[in-house]
Amino acid sequence: MPQKYRLLSLIVICFTLLFFTWMIRDSLCELHIKQ
Repeated sequence: MPQKYRLLSLIVICFTLLFFTWMIRDSLCELHIKQ
């Protein structure tokens, strides 16, 4: 059971990181286009 929770938390962390990198990249692209 604990291993399952560990895997779930890993997946959640990965998705959060992906989401944040996507948001940052999106805002960076907007800044680049404005310049």
